[in-house]
Amino acid sequence: MPETTTPVIPPPIPVKKKKKKSRKKLLWIIGLLLVVIIVIAVIISGGKEELITVQTEKIMKRNITQIVTATGKIQS
Repeated sequence: MPETTTPVIPPPIPVKKKKKKSRKKLLWIIGLLLVVIIVIAVIISGGKEELITVQTEKIMKRNITQIVTATGKIQS
């Protein structure tokens, strides 16, 4: 009587691990894109600040006066 051998079937590859890996990779990509967008927005918005000019003089003893230019009524 001839002996029959049963073929060895390898266990199936778990699908859940691939989904977790691809989901984790997708979350990393989305996170990195958000960081890049935020950095670009900060750089662009930072360039719009207007510089203030300041006038300086040497120290001298004198009276302090102030000139104000405005429109409207003076009320007290």
